[in-house]
Amino acid sequence: MHETLRRMNINRATWADLRQLADWLNPMVRGWVTYYGKFYPQPLERALVKIDLRLGRWARNKYKRLRGHKRRSWAWVKKVRTAQPTLFVHREFVYSKKVG
Repeated sequence: MHETLRRMNINRATWADLRQLADWLNPMVRGWVTYYGKFYPQPLERALVKIDLRLGRWARNKYKRLRGHKRRSWAWVKKVRTAQPTLFVHREFVYSKKVG
């Protein structure tokens, strides 16, 4: 999974908007969640968190106001996550855990 994400070069896909990235990633991630989610949840969760880190890098490359601002790009990803929680499939698996 990590190697596949690395080869995809999500952070260099500045030609795409967020919806196109979601359409590109969601079928693959949905397959990973159904295949690895039952028996390997921790490694899967680590790989899916890396998608958000890659999205932060993508935002830094796409938008000039975020260029060079790692924390600001992570805040942007978090804001998008709260505004559009169903845009990316991996967020259901990673961020919908019950606390306590």
